Amino acid sequence: MAPPNKKNGRRPKIGMLVISHGDLGEHFIEAARIICQETLDDLESLSIQASYERDKVREQLARSMERLEAKTDEIIALCDTYGSTPSRILCAGNYKARVKCVFGLNLPMLLDCINLRGELDLDGLAEQICQAGAEAIFAREADDDVTPDLKASEA
Repeated sequence: MAPPNKKNGRRPKIGMLVISHGDLGEHFIEAARIICQETLDDLESLSIQASYERDKVREQLARSMERLEAKTDEIIALCDTYGSTPSRILCAGNYKARVKCVFGLNLPMLLDCINLRGELDLDGLAEQICQAGAEAIFAREADDDVTPDLKASEA
């Protein structure tokens, strides 16, 4: 559980930002809404298109962060890749709220973030979603038999 805020005794509310190349983040968010069946009001997305203008993107990011800062205490920012234009723009920002940036976005990370943000503090949440993202990546042969758990759920 996240510790209570020293100022008001309540757990800090964590907002979420997804920033990505193209519309990748928007597609992840749409999939998460389908899976979680939530409206996700404290989630913002910023899509950086190939024809982006740096100043315009900075303005869009500032507006997204201002909206999140108005309704949350801290922000976890999920970015598709580290060292890319989206990550450089994100990390160069000056924010009022504490912002934790996590790179290498995948859907399991976003789902864990949505489901656990009320239970963990910002650092614990970042650590958990990094672990979830890493554990969700593996390789297998396409013709391998599925695990017994997956077989049982299909029955």
